[in-house]
Amino acid sequence: MQKDFKSVGFLQGLADSQMFYIFLYFPIFIIINVTGSLRFSDDYKAAWIYEVFPVENPGNILSGGLKAALVKLFIPFYIVMGVVVLLIWRIEILPDIILAFLNILLFVSLISRMTIFSFPFSEERLIQESGKRYFKNFLYMFFAVIFGGIHFLMHYLNINVLLAIPFVFIPMILLFRSYRMLSWEKLNNKI
Repeated sequence: MQKDFKSVGFLQGLADSQMFYIFLYFPIFIIINVTGSLRFSDDYKAAWIYEVFPVENPGNILSGGLKAALVKLFIPFYIVMGVVVLLIWRIEILPDIILAFLNILLFVSLISRMTIFSFPFSEERLIQESGKRYFKNFLYMFFAVIFGGIHFLMHYLNINVLLAIPFVFIPMILLFRSYRMLSWEKLNNKI
């Protein structure tokens, strides 16, 4: 007789709860710290290469650094988290996993478009420990909770999460594209 995975102790109680939202939105804390730290390096003086490199839009470099961080660090972690959620809550949660993933990408693209205007590895690491960084992180966490709260509210109101996917996906793509098209003039005005 094969034992069901959900019948193992605390997993049964977990599977009957709505705790999967915590699992799905927890990676947002990781990606916020990664994207916020992407511009810092011990070898920041080598960043002069960005200005002499023939790039029409510096947004290509900025968005490339962001995409590399997402692909190398965030997506593998999110896949593992998604598999754990699927094992505990079953396949019915798959649309929630997709929507949470897109919400996180929308959030990251919004934060990047509004605040990240430094090239990857172009600033001294000591600057990173400033007090305003803590305030920004707190503010980001607040907005992350709002994204997750809206997702939870949709579930509570029995709104099909599949309906929300296009409303998240399209702005996310537009924000990433806008970030990639950032010009030298706009970048110099933001710094």
